[in-house]
Amino acid sequence: MRSRIKRAFAVTGCSAVAIVPFMASGAAHAAPGLGRTIYASQNRSLRPDGRTCRTGYPTIQQAVNAARPGDTVVVCPSRAPYRERDILIKTPGIILEGTGRPVIERPGGLINSSTNGIDVRADGVVVRSLVVEGFPACGISVSGAEHDQISGNAVSGNDVGICVIGSSFARVIYNVASANDEAGIALLDSNPFVRSTAKAVGPPPTCSDNTIGSNSADKNGYVGILLAGLGPATAGPVTAGPPPGGVFDNNVIGNEANGNGRSKRLAELSPMPAPEAHTAGIMLTNDIEGSDDSDPDGSGSVHDNLVAANQIAYNGGPGVSVLAEIAERSKAAQAQSAAAKPVPGGNMNGNIISRNTIGLNNLSPGAVPKPVEAKGDLTSSTVTRTTGVLIVTKNPISVHVIYNQIGKDYYGIVTTSSVSTISEFLYNIFLYVLFPIHVMPPFGA
Repeated sequence: MRSRIKRAFAVTGCSAVAIVPFMASGAAHAAPGLGRTIYASQNRSLRPDGRTCRTGYPTIQQAVNAARPGDTVVVCPSRAPYRERDILIKTPGIILEGTGRPVIERPGGLINSSTNGIDVRADGVVVRSLVVEGFPACGISVSGAEHDQISGNAVSGNDVGICVIGSSFARVIYNVASANDEAGIALLDSNPFVRSTAKAVGPPPTCSDNTIGSNSADKNGYVGILLAGLGPATAGPVTAGPPPGGVFDNNVIGNEANGNGRSKRLAELSPMPAPEAHTAGIMLTNDIEGSDDSDPDGSGSVHDNLVAANQIAYNGGPGVSVLAEIAERSKAAQAQSAAAKPVPGGNMNGNIISRNTIGLNNLSPGAVPKPVEAKGDLTSSTVTRTTGVLIVTKNPISVHVIYNQIGKDYYGIVTTSSVSTISEFLYNIFLYVLFPIHVMPPFGA
């Protein structure tokens, strides 16, 4: 843990966040951009061959299908949007890029609620300079892949702007993820848009070693940037202790997360069910049901992540929230518990919140309901006040909130007493904050 804290200081010690140029890894595929250039165009050429914008393939999917590792697929400018869905990239090491900011828009007619705009399922892929709008799942999804880069895109009007699902070493940088229904950017260990009652076989999915840097995640329905351990069940006996897998060792650095959770009606939650308090600029939680209906909330893991050097203000919920194992369990989970099949709680330890600038937050009227102060839960009147950082947990966890600047809030840091030690909240600067640190009883106590 100390080495990770030292690394937090090294990463955030200067005002600018350095983003290392993308390098494709491994010898399994060619480096992006070293092969052919293939064009997609809406010019309706009679003889489309993909060689120029005048003779480009009529759909982006056709151009992607024609690409080999190392090729670049260019989406040409168009007055009308490209109305395509689930543009599937299964070829490793290719670049999909727009020129002239082309728009990819949800097509008309009925489509499945799990439909994405762009679906990356290969290693070493770059997606950049595109506008993706209006999809019922993710605008851009990276799933089960490594070393991908999503950069310089504008994603809005989707359920989630950019999803990194069960993937590692992705770089999500310099994007604008705004006005999406649920979240701007989400790191997830499994897919919440695909419901299943079958238990997965093999090791549980992980979402690790990703970088979310220099993005603007503003004015989304609930959360600007979400790290959620959904904790899907796996075949085999339940073992003691926190489950393996989860969302860990990710860096969320140098982003803006402002004005999220201000206007969305709370009754419109789906397909990621959450309590009414699930709004924040940046949120780390295992308090969301997974894709398996038998998974209880709180069975996932979100640990050892770094949230640093972000600008966070004017959100409906707290600037940064850590919510651990507090939600109502699903009916299936309750039945499982009643049958004496214990499910271990998730690992929410070791997360570091450091060197962020956190302004006025927790502004949304009704974002949390009215008080039940004695039970120490999220319905407490405590958290109806403007709050910079909120940490709520049922079981003891260790979270480091250090070297942040928190200003103009009624409460600087609100935490339950089940957080292991207040000494983890050191060296923060509180400006115009009435109560720098406020401790509530453990959730449900």
